[in-house]
Amino acid sequence: MAEEQGTSDELDALIEEQRWDSAFVRLLANPDEAKKSRIRATPFELLDLVASLYPDAITMPDRRCNDTPLHLVCRQSQTSSKRVKALLAHLKDPDGVLIRNRFGGTSLHSAANHNATIETFRELVRTNSRIVRVATREGVYAVATLWHAYVQTIQGHMCIAHALKGDNISSEHFARFWEKAKFLASEYFRRTTACPEEIDNRTRFVLHGLIQCNVDISFFKIALKIEPGLAITPNAQGSLPLHILVKDRPYRLKERQAIVAALQAYPRAALIANKAGYTPLLIAIGSKLPWENGLDCIANAALSMIQRRDPLTGLFPFLLAASNGGPMSVSTTYHLLSARPDLLRPRDTAETNFHVQSSSLYG
Repeated sequence: MAEEQGTSDELDALIEEQRWDSAFVRLLANPDEAKKSRIRATPFELLDLVASLYPDAITMPDRRCNDTPLHLVCRQSQTSSKRVKALLAHLKDPDGVLIRNRFGGTSLHSAANHNATIETFRELVRTNSRIVRVATREGVYAVATLWHAYVQTIQGHMCIAHALKGDNISSEHFARFWEKAKFLASEYFRRTTACPEEIDNRTRFVLHGLIQCNVDISFFKIALKIEPGLAITPNAQGSLPLHILVKDRPYRLKERQAIVAALQAYPRAALIANKAGYTPLLIAIGSKLPWENGLDCIANAALSMIQRRDPLTGLFPFLLAASNGGPMSVSTTYHLLSARPDLLRPRDTAETNFHVQSSSLYG
């Protein structure tokens, strides 16, 4: 088997080097090698020549899936970005990398779905940074595509399974994936209004980028297991990832898992208010987060925040919850009052009047 592989590699090398006469002679002497040859792409020099002579061909889609040549070479860049660089060098318009195929994917999606090198990702983003913010028709961003492609491999699936059980990850296979994931997530977030203007280390915002890209809950949890420090970085509005989780609620069916993971990584997040003065507890109540969906975890992690008033209305959290109405608000109000029943006893007349005025705003 090793000898067969060696002869096949030698034939492949002759073809790649365009030593056509030698390849012809070898095949005549060993015709079975033609069945074992693994050559899939045109020699680089020929590809580069065609691209330089006819740049419009780089963005010309095929009839089957509307894939451009750039989509195709990104799928063949597992070991080198040389071909991608060649096409990008001859690209007339940087917007050419934004062309989407029939499934709505850009060349960046193709690179992510086929385990391309990190250099390939960087070249595409360097050509047109807007590519990281392009989603497929199903709303899937490149970093989410990268995750799905990784967990579909046997090695990737096993690695993630062990990590979710609490085992340490030390494989180079995962390290390469994580490097690409951090790059895509941080580049995405850097181009949002929530990103601070002055960034000393853009990879600190990886978790913010992953949340905004609606990645799988397992991906979110893995990120926190690998780098818990990602949970302590606030965005331009002073909001930590925990604030964003309870405000946008991207994991409606599994948001308790996400909240628990964020609190385990950074328990003090429940005590921190953003620049507008809102703590995660107040934001969660305003977003009508059910008590059992993770609001209880936030309240238990920051019992002192149960007496902190809402900056806008001046209401205590239990009054804010009651003003939401509905069955869920009853449960939240009950549990908050059970934790601090003394909040129902005003300390003086002035505070009594304040409660009456605030409560009347909500009927």
